[in-house]
Amino acid sequence: MIRLPVVPWLVALLLAGVMLPSTVARTATPEPRLVSLDAEDAYLPSVLKTLAEKGDLNIIMGPGVTAGRLSIHMRNVPIDQAVNLVVRAAGLAYERIGNSVLVADPKSLSTETGLSSYVVELKYADAADVTQAISKLSAEVAVDKGGNRMIIVTSPRVIAEIQAIVDRLDVPSRQVMLEARVIEISTDGAKRLGIDWDLVNRQGTVIVEGRPADSLGAGGSSTDLPFRELAVSHDWSRRAHLLQIAIDLLIHEGNARVLANPKIATLNGREASILIGSRIPFVVTGTAFAAGAAAPVQQVQKEEVGIKLRITPLINPDGYITTQINPEVSSVIDFRGANNDLPVIATRQASTTVRLKDGSSVIIGGLLSEEKTSAVTKVPILGSLPLIGYLFQHHAITTSKRDLVIEVTPHIVPEQQ
Repeated sequence: MIRLPVVPWLVALLLAGVMLPSTVARTATPEPRLVSLDAEDAYLPSVLKTLAEKGDLNIIMGPGVTAGRLSIHMRNVPIDQAVNLVVRAAGLAYERIGNSVLVADPKSLSTETGLSSYVVELKYADAADVTQAISKLSAEVAVDKGGNRMIIVTSPRVIAEIQAIVDRLDVPSRQVMLEARVIEISTDGAKRLGIDWDLVNRQGTVIVEGRPADSLGAGGSSTDLPFRELAVSHDWSRRAHLLQIAIDLLIHEGNARVLANPKIATLNGREASILIGSRIPFVVTGTAFAAGAAAPVQQVQKEEVGIKLRITPLINPDGYITTQINPEVSSVIDFRGANNDLPVIATRQASTTVRLKDGSSVIIGGLLSEEKTSAVTKVPILGSLPLIGYLFQHHAITTSKRDLVIEVTPHIVPEQQ
């Protein structure tokens, strides 16, 4: 009996027009306002006044607007398009600032008036980068580096355009984790193990032993295959990249060595650089002329040698990563100059730009170098005698070729909520 009055009470609320929150959330977005207008040889100010009333706009007209006359026949045209068509038909120009429209002749409208100072706050983007992006819209821009803000002197119309651009640019940048391996491989060692790079590149992948639950193959880039697609035992169920297996085998047998294996994260579109080596100073001597006199000048410069790697990733909308890679391995092989203080640098470098899936690897090879070593073995005492000691010595020159291989794997860092 107590529950009976509840039903009429709910019915009364519904009949009174009370809306539930869920009903409010489902309210449709209002459609753009349409106007219809027929006029023959009408004054332009009267037409603009009619459009302002139908479109709920504020229209301000300049001195040159009062003399225009035109004929209009429009049916169900959006109010913005109607204003645009009418103003253009009269040979004028207009600017819209919020809910107000300023109509004037094009020459006077192109001259910015009513300049004011505005401060645009930035949360994520760098103020210097955004300033460069909007440099064509306004030249009066100052950067507050401490507060990461822009101080702009411009008109209300331009500041509205700048704010719309800033809203699109001032968003958190995505990050990319870069894994790199720089490996030096002995080509002679690869031949002794029977590894032919041409055949390895054509083969691509191989089936290796192990269950799907085991760890992945070399380099962590293997892909498990379903059992029903393989006519082999269940203990042979993983597909691995043959090139990475060959590299790991060479490292295990001592015919290759890992020169660097860095991991570094960078923002999308920003370069990540790595240097593993040393900076060698050297003195450069020159002459400075001042007040009709010459004086010797010495300047200390530094040369970077070792392993240098520069990588720039760019995340594409389709999930791929456009990666620009610039590796370099250098070393000092000699010193020259008047005082033998100028280093001679031997370097191996490459440059490439590729598109990769998230977690896929690119391998750059073919950066060959050749080393010659001379070894002398001799009979004790007799080999050290002058002149005739040469008869008791054995000289051997060994030539070894080495290939530099760079492997780069980019990973998109998940965005934090």
